[in-house]
Amino acid sequence: MQIMKTNPFRADAVQKVKGQTLYAADYTMPGMLYAKTLWTEQINAVIKNIDTYEAEKMPGVERVITAKDIKGTNLANIFLPYDRPVLIPIGGKACFAGDSLALVVADTEEHAAQAVKKIRVHYEPFEGPYTLEEAKNMGIEPYKCFAYKKGDIEQGFREADYVFEETFKFPMVEHAYLETECGFAYTDGTGVVNLVFGSQNLGRHHRMLSESLGISNARLRIISPHVGGGFGGKHSISVQNHLVLAAMVTGKPVKMVWSREESFFAGCKRHDLVCTSRLGVTNEGKIKAAHLKVESPGAPYDGYATATITDTIQYTLGCYSGEHMLGEMEIYHCAKNEFGAFRGFGATEGTHIFEVMMDIAARTLGIDPYEFRLKNVADKDEIENQYEGAPWMLTSADITAKEVLDKALEIAGTPPSPSPGKKSGRGIALGMGMYGVGDQRGSRGSSVDVKMFYDGTVNVRVGVPEIGWGVTGVAMNLVREWLGLGEEGVTISYGDSHTAPRHGSLGFSQATVNIGNAIIDACAKLKSQISKEAQRLLDTEASIEYHGGKLTYQNGANAMDFEEFLYETYLDGSNFCATGWFRGYSPRNRSGITYIAGVADVEVDEETGEVICRRLVNVHDLGRIIHYESARGQMVGGALMAHGIAMSEEFLLEKGRPVTPSFAEYLIPTSMDIPDENLVGFVEVPARIGPF
Repeated sequence: MQIMKTNPFRADAVQKVKGQTLYAADYTMPGMLYAKTLWTEQINAVIKNIDTYEAEKMPGVERVITAKDIKGTNLANIFLPYDRPVLIPIGGKACFAGDSLALVVADTEEHAAQAVKKIRVHYEPFEGPYTLEEAKNMGIEPYKCFAYKKGDIEQGFREADYVFEETFKFPMVEHAYLETECGFAYTDGTGVVNLVFGSQNLGRHHRMLSESLGISNARLRIISPHVGGGFGGKHSISVQNHLVLAAMVTGKPVKMVWSREESFFAGCKRHDLVCTSRLGVTNEGKIKAAHLKVESPGAPYDGYATATITDTIQYTLGCYSGEHMLGEMEIYHCAKNEFGAFRGFGATEGTHIFEVMMDIAARTLGIDPYEFRLKNVADKDEIENQYEGAPWMLTSADITAKEVLDKALEIAGTPPSPSPGKKSGRGIALGMGMYGVGDQRGSRGSSVDVKMFYDGTVNVRVGVPEIGWGVTGVAMNLVREWLGLGEEGVTISYGDSHTAPRHGSLGFSQATVNIGNAIIDACAKLKSQISKEAQRLLDTEASIEYHGGKLTYQNGANAMDFEEFLYETYLDGSNFCATGWFRGYSPRNRSGITYIAGVADVEVDEETGEVICRRLVNVHDLGRIIHYESARGQMVGGALMAHGIAMSEEFLLEKGRPVTPSFAEYLIPTSMDIPDENLVGFVEVPARIGPF
């Protein structure tokens, strides 16, 4: 296969630049109603009564919906067991600011909002924790504990010449999508409820909505249009339950768009953690023991908490080798926002912790941080079996830790001189990026449909939505390459539970690998169908190959004019459509790992405490790059989000209510706050799992 000649633009780029792209909130329908949510006024309170009488009499109100209108379990979440009520029933408990008690559906958004204020609720408060410290002081036991170990951790620390211990605290972080959570739902002429909203996980949402609201999979269709930012957060619960419920109860189209304030206090967040790390090393600079304990003030509902914090402790040693290790986690229920996925899914915290510990150890031992890291990098056999049950699968042909770190330092060049009166320094970091390779339960089984029409053009259908990273361009480029078609020869359909094939979640950096391999399988099957049909028409058993609008024998001679072939097969009613399938490489629940490295040149004003990142460099070993600009864009954007989290962002709560309720208080970086240089580089070592 030759090097791909990719389209320089993403398939969605021009429309977005022109402002023509439609998102869920841009659509309208005749007779559309509008829904607003009654959020709980009290946190840690039993709901004794909900009086909707006055609200129902308000102008324009179509219906006031409460938990008694729900025919299903009324319990939702992204993973089993479902533990979050769609609407809190009478007798139920309101446990965080985003708990909802009722929906008002009216002819305008203003009328719905006015009616919400007329609902009267009787609360009975109870004592409950808002913070990790309060949960511990109240004697509340963690609802989730997990640990793994290798060797004897205490023996390892006894054998170490130096033992370092540090405590790390990570803040809650807001996803800060440009598009707040929104969508609409309607019932079509066949009785199917259609939900249109920005989803990163159609499959899980489909299953959860069916159970929680009592509607069959066949009677519920989810369509994800363009999504104005996901970053992992649009896997979680937002408007989807309320929209489907409102459409089911009213039988009419209903729209819901969260305000920015609602997105802040009701939406999921990146988790906050308290982590204690111990590292034992020898005089020669070899790691003997590593211990990481993570305590998390979780939400009332599990959400992504267990999954993300498990990932954090899996990075107790990062990409390094050690004889003894112990990773532990404890999660406590508190009155706070649900934990959602957020770019790195817990692994970034574990990596950050260990890279800081490596710097502390190297500085104490007087060893260059670069040499200290490379001295301890695990080899291939060690990294895939770092501890019993380690979920890793090395996807590069070899360990490429040195290659990515060297490339990052090469790109960074000479450190910039400090400004007058300031000091400067350079930090380096090494890690292993984790991503989906079709082996994770719940994300296994990616399929793609490729259909050829009677003029030789092709439509590819994928189950994942387009959340802004360029899946449309990647999929179309792959089909063009494998079938030899031009830019106008391929179109794409995506993000529809009823017309597109099955796919797992969109996230975990897995779409290109999973969809790509499924596309290759589908294209191979389609070409085989075409070849067999050509053999039938020509009444020959000789092998015939299709590529780029040509049918040729093995010796390269033309077998049949393709235009004639298309016309004959049209008359015969032939159907050229193939489903490609990819389900990983192993039944073991494993993630792919590859190597990444970073360099940061930082300037500090010791008098004021001001910190400025002058230069940021990131290098990833990606295997074959399918679309350079999309890959670069992901790395540049991810680096800037990480910079914001490190420098200015923190979502704060006081008694369960946001102290940072909007962008006026929650400070995301502007163009004036980002590094002077944000550079990326790639190492393309062959990978055994990529589509190329």
